[in-house]
Amino acid sequence: MRKVKNALFKAMVFIYIFFKACAAKIVKKCGDEVLIIEFGHFGDTLVDSGAIIFIKQWYEKRGKTVSLLCAPETWKMLKLIPDLSQMNVLPFASYKFEYSLQSTRELLRNIGKRYSDVILLSPISPYYFLFTACIPGKKSANLYPEFFCGWRKIFLFLFRPFFKNIYISKSGQSRFHMVAEFLNVIGTRGYRPQITYLPVQEVHLEEEPPYISIIVDSSNPIRKWPVENVVQLIDWLLNHYDHRIYLLGATPDLTLTSQLEGLPSEKKARIRDLAGKTTVEEWIERIRRSEFIIGVDSGAIHVAASTGTPAFCLAGRWSIDSFVPYPSDVVHDGLTGPICVFRKDANDLLCRNCVGRTGQYGKTNKKCFDLCRQGKPCLCLRELTAEDVMKAICRESKMKF
Repeated sequence: MRKVKNALFKAMVFIYIFFKACAAKIVKKCGDEVLIIEFGHFGDTLVDSGAIIFIKQWYEKRGKTVSLLCAPETWKMLKLIPDLSQMNVLPFASYKFEYSLQSTRELLRNIGKRYSDVILLSPISPYYFLFTACIPGKKSANLYPEFFCGWRKIFLFLFRPFFKNIYISKSGQSRFHMVAEFLNVIGTRGYRPQITYLPVQEVHLEEEPPYISIIVDSSNPIRKWPVENVVQLIDWLLNHYDHRIYLLGATPDLTLTSQLEGLPSEKKARIRDLAGKTTVEEWIERIRRSEFIIGVDSGAIHVAASTGTPAFCLAGRWSIDSFVPYPSDVVHDGLTGPICVFRKDANDLLCRNCVGRTGQYGKTNKKCFDLCRQGKPCLCLRELTAEDVMKAICRESKMKF
């Protein structure tokens, strides 16, 4: 019953947006402002931040005002970048935006009719780019992920007349180069993909012994590493390093905390759980001061790259090389990309690039797809062992395993 209800809500929103787009098509009057829409998650937006800065500066040189529509959670990080700190930000958007007529109407009211150019950088759902067609501007540019295939082509077919520029990403293309090509398509040429540096934040942190940070959460449960593997890795790190272990993240992991209680008291004394106990600024500085961090493919990995901290990224092959590993030409000024750790047979998997091909995790592997539908970690991560990560750390640190 819930599935039927959700399908009806989506159909109603789709029809509503389509007719709003048709009405917007005949509206002649529009303003002279530019709107950038960035609906990516925390890490996605940090990867895109260089492009946002470039677009902003490109249009401002031509006398136009640029605004940004993004989630409040994302803006907490973006406003720490000097070139974006004074940017005008629209007050509405969320990671958990729902398919409903009420929320859709609210969003369209906030966007208004004053934008001449609308640039959508990060569509994480078909819904997010559909409403850009409702803007009665001169130009609406949209970056489409490769997985708009099959039944999703209906969106391109029905809404193509409402957009001046459409760019569909290529298979195996990194996010950095995807956005750069997109900017060329819409005429804002000259962008050089790179990691945006996050400046040191003015926060008071006490002086502490060297530590290794482990990121214990992810906004997507499918991309979480099994807790038993985390415990095994922490135990190994405490045996082979004199460092402390810090647990960082947006929310505490009670299951992990419970299992760590089984460690000897002298080891537990060297573990500090800061998950959910830091501000964004403190979290960034904790990552910056770490000897290295270990985490799944999430925002923390990109923050580490933006602060110059070595990072081991526990990654799956769900989107090939879209976000990680970083292409070598985007690193600069001593900032390095993450060291990716994959399961042994990752490149031989017939189901690799499941998100790129179908838009869903594990879709081409029934066992993995069933796990993902239950909100459990996908096979890419479930079958990445603690030993695999230990060996990767040893290779980089020249230690014997």
